[in-house]
Amino acid sequence: YIPSERPMHHTHAVEALYTPIQVAELLQVTRRTVYVWIKKKKLAAVRAGNRVRIHPVAVQAFLKTN
Repeated sequence: YIPSERPMHHTHAVEALYTPIQVAELLQVTRRTVYVWIKKKKLAAVRAGNRVRIHPVAVQAFLKTN
């Protein structure tokens, strides 16, 4: 093949994930409240080892339903 004719692969920028502290500051609540929402499945979060992260889309969805 000719390298210049190879299809271009698009790379998507990875959106930054929020920490519970950042979400708490954004929503003007305590960090504990954010963890309660996560535990009650009101706010979607992902765990990476012992770290918890929240996607911006999850925050938007939470705001629409609460």
